[in-house]
Amino acid sequence: MVTNKQQDYTEYEPEDGCFAAPRGWVSAAKKKPAIRRIKGASGDLYDPKSKAHRLALNQLAELLREIGFVVECHKDETTLRVYPTKRHQYPLLNPGFECWADGSEFLGFTVYSQGDESKRGTMPCDRDTLDQHLKTFTSDHGCFNDDLAPVGKYCRHGNFNFLLRFKADKIDFEALYMPLRNLLQFLDEEKMTNERQDLTKVGWDTTAPVTQVHVEWIEGFIETRGRHRVYGRSEHFGGDRIFNMDIWKARNGRLLMQCWSDWSEIDWRSFEITGVDVSAIPARDKEHGLTDSWIPKDVREAYENWIYEEFC
Repeated sequence: MVTNKQQDYTEYEPEDGCFAAPRGWVSAAKKKPAIRRIKGASGDLYDPKSKAHRLALNQLAELLREIGFVVECHKDETTLRVYPTKRHQYPLLNPGFECWADGSEFLGFTVYSQGDESKRGTMPCDRDTLDQHLKTFTSDHGCFNDDLAPVGKYCRHGNFNFLLRFKADKIDFEALYMPLRNLLQFLDEEKMTNERQDLTKVGWDTTAPVTQVHVEWIEGFIETRGRHRVYGRSEHFGGDRIFNMDIWKARNGRLLMQCWSDWSEIDWRSFEITGVDVSAIPARDKEHGLTDSWIPKDVREAYENWIYEEFC
C-alpha cells in the first residue's frame, strides 16, 4: 500500500568511487512523497537509510550477481557498487529505488565513469564515446536519461531507470531479470568496443597539430607515378597483419592518402586531404626519416578507423 508522507532525500558526496544516493532522486517538492512497505523489514523502501531499503538492495545484489554483474556491498553505504563484469571496470552503477511525481516506482542506476583522461568515457565530461553509447540504450522495460556532468573526480552520465513491479508486498525481481540481463549485454558491448580500440591503438610519435582539414574517401587505387611521398608508416596487429599508410603529394599540390595491406582479407582505402599547407610539410630527415608532426587529427583518425574496422 502506498500512503503519503513528506520526505527529503540527501545527495551524498562520493567516497572511494561510491555515491551514497542515486542522482535520479528529486526533492520532495518535485515528487509525490510516499511510503512503500515491503515484507521482511521496517521502514520505507524509498528512504535510503531504512531497513526496507537495505533489504531490497541485498535482494537486488543477489539478482545482479546471478546475471553476471560484479557487486560490492558496504554496510555504511546506502547503495551498491555495481560493475559490468570486472571490479573497477567502469562505468560504475549505483542503484536505488525511486517514486516519481506521477506515482510510478522505479529501480534507478546512476552511471559514473572514472576521472582519467587516458580512458574513454571519462573526464573531461564531453560527449565522448561512452556517453554516446549510453544514449543508444533501448528497452521495453526501461530507459536511459542523459544527465552529463562532472562530479568531483568522476563523470556522471545519467540514469538507467526500470519500472518496478510488486507481488503483494514484495518486489518482483523475476520481472527485472531479463531487463537487467539485457543491460549487462549492452554495457559489455561498450567494454568490448573499448578493448578492441585499445588493441588497435596507433603509436604516433607526436601530438596532432590543431589544423582544420577535410578528409574525403575516394574510389580506386592511387597512382603514385609523378607524385612525391611525404609520409608513410606501418602498424602490426594480429600477428602478420600489417596496416600501411602512405601520403603522396601530386605536382598540382593535391594530397592523397592510401591505406593498404598485403593481407588479402583487408580492403584498401584511399582519401584526399584538403586544407593542409603543403609548403609547410617537413622534408625527410636523414636520421629520423619522415615525421608525423604535421599529420592532422582528422587524418590520423581516418587511418585508425580503417585499422579498427578491418581488424575487428
